[in-house]
Amino acid sequence: MIKHILVCLNNTKDDDNTIKTAARFALKHNARLIGLYIMVESLNHYHVYDHYTAGLRKQIIDEGKQQAVLAEKKFNEVTSKIGCNTTWYKASDQENPTQIMLYTDLIFVGCNEKDGGDFNGSGFINSLLLETGRPIVVIPKIWKKDDFGQKILLGWNESKQSARAMHESLPLMRGAEQVDVVTVYRENDQKANMAKGIEVTSFLESHDVNCQLYPKQINENQPTVGKMLVTHADQYENDLIVVGGYGHSYLREKLLGGVTQHLIHNSRVPLLLVH
Repeated sequence: MIKHILVCLNNTKDDDNTIKTAARFALKHNARLIGLYIMVESLNHYHVYDHYTAGLRKQIIDEGKQQAVLAEKKFNEVTSKIGCNTTWYKASDQENPTQIMLYTDLIFVGCNEKDGGDFNGSGFINSLLLETGRPIVVIPKIWKKDDFGQKILLGWNESKQSARAMHESLPLMRGAEQVDVVTVYRENDQKANMAKGIEVTSFLESHDVNCQLYPKQINENQPTVGKMLVTHADQYENDLIVVGGYGHSYLREKLLGGVTQHLIHNSRVPLLLVH
């Protein structure tokens, strides 16, 4: 059951839609929503601002204190209209912000289309995913719908990460109208791909999930797995993509452009990542 949800709120001007989406989700699942603002002083292990000078860093810290007040105000305003149960938490320089995240079922975070070192860029999302071990729901800036999770896309490659993503998202998939299981293969792997696809759909059906298998072959028009998943979500109007994050090392994905990086930068629907 989903009972504790956390939403990271460090980009005050861009957080409205993320708060609304997380609050509506919390209300739907009768869960408590924790609003978290992370003070810059507590981010040494995230290395978000390592490249700034001492003077600029102090300015950012002072501005962060002002932003924390605004973020709390916005969080309270948005959630009070929706009516979910809430808790506000500000991680100071005396605390490790990761600690509170360990006691949550899901973490919501917003994401811009462009990468960057801020709190809704992929660098911050990567840190959350790799350091907390908790499922991360990434809300694209362009996402404007009230709800998600009725038509889910599960990206399956029979890895440890995709298995964790499947198990963590079972409560959502049971309540979905449809789950599209997408497996991707190269030309000479079709038989093995079909076998693993049949296995995972059989498992999901035994857990009362209404699912359908979509085996897809990589070709010149769809040369990468990430692009294929985004295209499928657009074509079949999926409203949530579920994948295992970083099947390869983060450094390898960062250098070579892996599935996780592509989805963070290009998905137009919410993204559930599990490592």
